[in-house]
Amino acid sequence: MVMAVRDKIKTGKNNQNDSTGTVIVRQKVRQKTQKQGKRKSFLRMRMWIHYLLSALQKDRGKIPDNIGDRIMITNNVYITKYYMSSVIHVTALGLDTPFTFTGELTRYLRSHGCDAVVDVSFKNTVYDVKLKDSGLLSRINAWERAAEEEDIPQREKEVAARCLYTVHIAKMGEPLFKTRIFITVRAKTGSKLSAAEKMVYKYLTSIGADFMQITATLQDTLKYMAVMSDYKDNSVKDIKAVVTSEETLVEMLPNSGSYNGSSGGYVGVDLLNNAVFNLDMSKVTKARNMYIYAPSGEGKTVLAVNMCASYVEDGYAVCVMDIKGNEFTNFIKATGGYIVSMRQNSSGYINSWRMHKEDCTYENAEAYFARRIALCKEQMMILSGITDEGLRSDLEELLDSFHDSFYTSIGVLPNNQNSWVNTENLTPFDIYDALVDYLTAEVIAKYEAVSRKVLNNLRMTMSRNGSKSYVFKEEFDYASILKANTLMFDFGILEGTTELDDMTLFRLKFTYMRRLNAEFAAYKYAKGVKVVKVLEESQIAVNDPDIMKGYVEEFTLRRAQGQTTILLGNSITALLSNPISRPLVENITGIFVGRLEDEDVRRTVIEKFGLSKYEELMQFITKESRFRNSFLFINRMEDSPSIPVVRVILDNNRAYKLFTPVAQDSSFMKQ
Repeated sequence: MVMAVRDKIKTGKNNQNDSTGTVIVRQKVRQKTQKQGKRKSFLRMRMWIHYLLSALQKDRGKIPDNIGDRIMITNNVYITKYYMSSVIHVTALGLDTPFTFTGELTRYLRSHGCDAVVDVSFKNTVYDVKLKDSGLLSRINAWERAAEEEDIPQREKEVAARCLYTVHIAKMGEPLFKTRIFITVRAKTGSKLSAAEKMVYKYLTSIGADFMQITATLQDTLKYMAVMSDYKDNSVKDIKAVVTSEETLVEMLPNSGSYNGSSGGYVGVDLLNNAVFNLDMSKVTKARNMYIYAPSGEGKTVLAVNMCASYVEDGYAVCVMDIKGNEFTNFIKATGGYIVSMRQNSSGYINSWRMHKEDCTYENAEAYFARRIALCKEQMMILSGITDEGLRSDLEELLDSFHDSFYTSIGVLPNNQNSWVNTENLTPFDIYDALVDYLTAEVIAKYEAVSRKVLNNLRMTMSRNGSKSYVFKEEFDYASILKANTLMFDFGILEGTTELDDMTLFRLKFTYMRRLNAEFAAYKYAKGVKVVKVLEESQIAVNDPDIMKGYVEEFTLRRAQGQTTILLGNSITALLSNPISRPLVENITGIFVGRLEDEDVRRTVIEKFGLSKYEELMQFITKESRFRNSFLFINRMEDSPSIPVVRVILDNNRAYKLFTPVAQDSSFMKQ
């Protein structure tokens, strides 16, 4: 019995010890949990305090005296011995984005008295769009509904419109990019930097852009922004991209650089001081766009030919659009150049239905194929004669389905270069025959609005027995075109002509010129040779929106390839009244203005190009007969440029400066 009592007491003591141990463990766990909670609360509070202070620290900040060559990176600003800098990420651009918006941003800051430095970085990656992807097709349907429905907010409609336009560009075969845009704002003090940021925010808001300042991952973002770096830390997760093309990228770039009057290509003699005046295009980074304006007979062509000859001497290649077909002929022949006939009775054409696998790599085969098909469709749409926008969308859909069906039927795949051998013998006549077979009663009924009209209109040119089938007689000699140092497109239009017998053929030839010129400029650019392009304005071109778009493209897109574009104009009122030509006018950076005796025309030029400060000088050269065949040169890239009055004085020692036009041949008008 004593033993039983002793065991009972012992068991009770053990239970009591177990209970006490459990309590102690629970207390320790509770204490640890409380400490962790306090730690998290502390970290959360410290984070917010740090965030709030970092939003204000620029106002209190300054460049440390002992920073030397080091860089100090804080939460939202990085500091060197020269500047305090912050980074703004542009995540979207709106429809109000102006041409050369990076330059316009700087101009906006300067106009508001801000001297901060603004740098813009573009980080591009190739964006390969799979147009047949089911996910993209469903999004396209959603965008189309958003664009059409009335109860959708305007901002969403705008986004849908931009997305649909991007799809259209992708269908045309143009290369697309995902572009990350970063704006770096630099100032000497924190307060100036904060003020500059607010101005940048205000400007970006005014053009419909979305943006955010980099505050939490600045160090990693700087590594990502570096031009030579592909580094991207896992902490930098959401770097939104703007989808761009080559054209939209170059349109965002600023007009920068300056002309030089003492070195470079010879232009003429400054009549105000009898000094030789030159233009050094090697010192100009972008936007070498010049406009030579004067009435007929005032020497525009002489000035342009002289400039072309001078730049040939400096190692440039020259490409000329000769509307009359007789004004640059002697110059091209004397320099051993090549003349491409674009007259209405010419037989040269681009056979874009034939695919050349040696012209592309495996990676960009599909994009190359899409670009070729886009030109096929463009040729057929021009020759169809259909200009109504509503009908053109139906026609484009018909041609899309036809080309898909045709190339599939002959075993050609866009992403399989080996299958392209089946296109080797294709001609436009084969395409027309295939289109006739494709237009069954069912297809004709589906595209009733355009099918019969397109078939009838294409018969004249794309049928072997068509009355104008000569336009597809022989392909252009690409090798001669690309290798020529001076190149001329001869349109052979009679002087004073404002209408053509066949505007459709002129549009086709103009399209050929745009494509050949683009490949000529790209080829020379790859070889390290810069191009001078001369465009002639005409009433025919100004009145046609598609042709005017080609002029605008030369002034905007080609400057990315270092092309210097010279536009010869004599129809200023028609040009400026055309809304399509606005980008062209905005991108003119050098203006040669001849004697303008018509006061209304002179007033228009002064008003539209902002030349009020030169009004007296323009009147002066108009009244003085000694200034005949001379030009006022105004450099719009300098705030207060010197203004020469330039006249071409020929150097007889330069044999190829042949300014006498050849006899104009009107035989092309006789069909």
